[in-house]
Amino acid sequence: MKVTFFHRKPFDSYYSIENIFKEIRKSLCQKVDCSIAISPFPSRGVINRIKNILAARKLQRGVCHITGDIHYLAIGMKKAKTLLTIHDCEFMQRGPRWKRKLLQWLWLSWPIKRVALVSTISEYSKQDILKYVNCPESKIKVIHNFVSPRFQYVPKIFNSNKPTILQIGTKHNKNLPRLIKAIEGIPCLLDVVGPLSNTQKELLKKHKIEYSNSSNLSNDEIVYKYENCDLLAFTSTFEGFGLPIVEANAIGRVVVTSNTSSMPEVAGNAAHLVNPFDVKNIRQGIVEVIKNESYRNQLIQNGLKNVERFQLERIANEYLNLYKLLDRQDERSRKTP
Repeated sequence: MKVTFFHRKPFDSYYSIENIFKEIRKSLCQKVDCSIAISPFPSRGVINRIKNILAARKLQRGVCHITGDIHYLAIGMKKAKTLLTIHDCEFMQRGPRWKRKLLQWLWLSWPIKRVALVSTISEYSKQDILKYVNCPESKIKVIHNFVSPRFQYVPKIFNSNKPTILQIGTKHNKNLPRLIKAIEGIPCLLDVVGPLSNTQKELLKKHKIEYSNSSNLSNDEIVYKYENCDLLAFTSTFEGFGLPIVEANAIGRVVVTSNTSSMPEVAGNAAHLVNPFDVKNIRQGIVEVIKNESYRNQLIQNGLKNVERFQLERIANEYLNLYKLLDRQDERSRKTP
């Protein structure tokens, strides 16, 4: 069976989708004849997008998998053998109403009508899609993201006197300002991965937070960050999935995360959940896992079990099952007079 993976033209700072499906292809290489079709133009402007649709139309081979972001490619593709992955609907939270309506039509409603199946990365994202699109619930399949095999358990003695708190990401939804306020006065080192704005730096200074900062890290450097932290604070206001939760689980680090969007689904019983909009509640959660050793150790053990749900081979096989389903459905339709 042949599967063509359709990717956006790469951006300098956006490559998470490409990395996910690179690993999926590696896992499936003995079972599937995989090829890649990269959009020739950046996904900006009407003309570029029309050209991308026309290019994709010519590159259809076997089962076609639009891997995310460039949902509109589905407009020009054969419905019967096309799978569209929608990672989240965060884009529906931005911009004026007219723009959101246009995105709803071009990125959700029309593309979903033009494909046989849709996959998404969490039950939360599935329900979010269904808020905007009138389609059968059975058309949308949940396949979680996987945790990379490079994240392996590394034991570490927890530094309860001055823990290193790891923060992954600095964008608005990562909720760094509230975390900074929450840990004021707690002896700790805040290790922030991602570029800091001047406003964020001023806030760190104002609240007298000892911190370190790095960005543009390699995969190995990211793993090293997890290995050397004591606690992951991932108190985002929104996540389509929340992969750092599982990455920290795999390394064996305690997690404090949000009780909103997909994060409780991903964390299960392997994290302390807090209200990301309540600075006091974030602080209480962090203090609890620092002070309560037995509770902290239980969360870490739960995390090592939680990771089993997100193993690469398991997730790759879930995609494989969808590819086989589309292939069979197309074959039956061609045989039907």
